[in-house]
Amino acid sequence: MMLFYAALATPVKLTFDFEAVNGCRTTFTGQEWHFYANVLVDFIFMLDILVVFRTAFFHPETRILVSDTKQIAARYLRSFFLLDLMSAIPLDLILLPYCESQVSADALPSPWMNSEGPDRAFVGPTG
Repeated sequence: MMLFYAALATPVKLTFDFEAVNGCRTTFTGQEWHFYANVLVDFIFMLDILVVFRTAFFHPETRILVSDTKQIAARYLRSFFLLDLMSAIPLDLILLPYCESQVSADALPSPWMNSEGPDRAFVGPTG
């Protein structure tokens, strides 16, 4: 359920958050439900990492239940640990001080925008 929320809410927020400048909201009142929802989802993903480190698995060849914590940890570290760790990083909390300083300092315009519109960073050379 949390993965479903993250997969849908993040692109929608990034696409339609018109009040954001440089990835930060121009006004932060602390009442945005998505901020708290993202923090909750990140916390649940962190708990999931702890649970997976303690979850036994069936050995693929012998079909014997492996409950040794060292083997469980080694298997998890070789498989989905890095992906799970990256998804559990609470970026909203990490970027909050930066965003508050940007808002209080009259946030600068986005580096991807100039006075004529979006930069054409991906357009090939002309001529």
